[in-house]
Amino acid sequence: MRKLDTSTGFGRYTFYDCEFFGIFAPDSETFRPTNWGKRAYSSEQFHVERASRKVTPETVAGWGILEGLLSAFDDSVTILDVGGYIGTFCIPTALCCAEKGIEVKSIQSFEPGPTHELLKINIDINELSDQITVHHAAMSSFDGYTKYRFRSGGSIGGAVFGNDDSDTMERIAPCFTIDGFCNGLEDQDGPMLVKLDTQGHEGKIMNRARKLISQKRAVWLIEFIAWTARSEIDDGRFADLLTNEFYVFEEHKEITSETMDAFIDEVDARPHRMADLILIPRDAPFTQKMLASIKEAS
Repeated sequence: MRKLDTSTGFGRYTFYDCEFFGIFAPDSETFRPTNWGKRAYSSEQFHVERASRKVTPETVAGWGILEGLLSAFDDSVTILDVGGYIGTFCIPTALCCAEKGIEVKSIQSFEPGPTHELLKINIDINELSDQITVHHAAMSSFDGYTKYRFRSGGSIGGAVFGNDDSDTMERIAPCFTIDGFCNGLEDQDGPMLVKLDTQGHEGKIMNRARKLISQKRAVWLIEFIAWTARSEIDDGRFADLLTNEFYVFEEHKEITSETMDAFIDEVDARPHRMADLILIPRDAPFTQKMLASIKEAS
């Protein structure tokens, strides 16, 4: 009999049957994984049929670009999933990579909030516990401990240094810099894919990932929020760090230093004031292959 190592507190949850993977989501959050699956009261049918269901990467939004990026590496890749939430990135990515024969050394998922419990359960449901390591911790601009603030309902997750009000819950969370965490990895020199979805904390995290950035061995997928882009880091704006160090894309559209300010204004006018960016390091061994893969996928 399998031994489960986690359970959740009482609340309201919905199971989403996403065909080749299944996932529980809290009803207290506005986010719903409806772009993948259908709501189901019970997870029974998924459990019964899971082994016979075919993995279909083409149904995952953005997989075509992600496959091209991962395939451009010449060695097996380590994936950092920073802001793991309930597994909406790491779970389909792990399954699709296995289906396509893309060798992944490990996936390290970081979630400091209360959805950490659901993340571990969803990974177990999909039998990926041997491939995805969950850290009940945050990524930040220093190595140590910090307050993580969370307000249930109306948002996705919480934030390090988030707003404090009467409805806010707090926990003390261990936190790492990316450079500090990577120093402890068994393979410190291998290629990496880093996904950041940290509610505006991306600039602080990347400003303390200068070693990894200078090594030019990682491609980044980041959430890009207008106010974060304008924020000052040690030696200039966060937006300037991006265009100086990387080729920057929103899907197939390249954002350059000349077009960045107009892009920030355009993002600021969007309902959610954010964009998902791909960052490809300049002059890395895999740079031209990755640029070609984005063009080919367009």
